[in-house]
Amino acid sequence: MGSDTSFEIIFERLLQVTGATTDSNLAKLLQIKPQSVAAAKKRRQLPPGWVVTVAQNFGVTTDWLFFGKGPVRRDDRQPPAEVAARKGADTLAIKNLQRVLAERNLRIQELEQQLAQTKEEALTVYRRAFNAMCPPADSAHGPPHYKEPSLSSPKDKSLKKKK
Repeated sequence: MGSDTSFEIIFERLLQVTGATTDSNLAKLLQIKPQSVAAAKKRRQLPPGWVVTVAQNFGVTTDWLFFGKGPVRRDDRQPPAEVAARKGADTLAIKNLQRVLAERNLRIQELEQQLAQTKEEALTVYRRAFNAMCPPADSAHGPPHYKEPSLSSPKDKSLKKKK
């Protein structure tokens, strides 16, 4: 594929696009043996099929991989400065969303604590009211007049009587 310099440049672009950090990583991504990568490096020649495979699998243009010209990604129709600005805006939007999510999670925790406290207060009020209405049986007020509601319905009792 040309001179040593073009081999090194194209090989670096392949590594950059794929995120591969070793020959083995690159071989795995290309679905080839690591020895093939070592042999290509030794010969200083890249098979064009590797460039095409990376372009297809990673959404980049072969023009950029081979020559360093044109948009890097197939979907990049904007000049590189606008793409960088868009990526910066996306990063800022993600950070803002993460901040909002963290604030909402904190608010949810606060509301859950308030709910637990309110439940406990309601239970305390209920117990006081119940104890005021139903003093213990051995007190001077006589037996409690509050009866727990029955768990079975009247229909169930009438059905049992008929049997």
